[in-house]
Amino acid sequence: MPISRQHLTYKALMALEEAANATSEAPVARSAALRFTLAYLFAQTDGKNRNWFDSFWQTVTDAAGIEAKSNGAGIGRSANATATLNAIYRLVGVERTPEIMYRAARKRRPQEDGS
Repeated sequence: MPISRQHLTYKALMALEEAANATSEAPVARSAALRFTLAYLFAQTDGKNRNWFDSFWQTVTDAAGIEAKSNGAGIGRSANATATLNAIYRLVGVERTPEIMYRAARKRRPQEDGS
């Protein structure tokens, strides 16, 4: 059974949500999976404004080396990840609703009842 483009886009956005959420603790690893996710989403924009995708990559992976230069890097990195992720959502034509953010955060948190 084929997976729809809309469903793949949603899964890719959830992967970016996970990366953005993780950046408050530390930069995320520069992985082929993250690179592919960004490339896939960029391909859905028909070539519109690659800068947001590059900025997300640089922010979440600390490609600019800000982590070593600032004690408050986690706060800034998290804020920048949120701003660039909002732009990516708009570029792929999906609204980043509170429900989407809640779902992404729930997937990240361990179950409170131990299950």
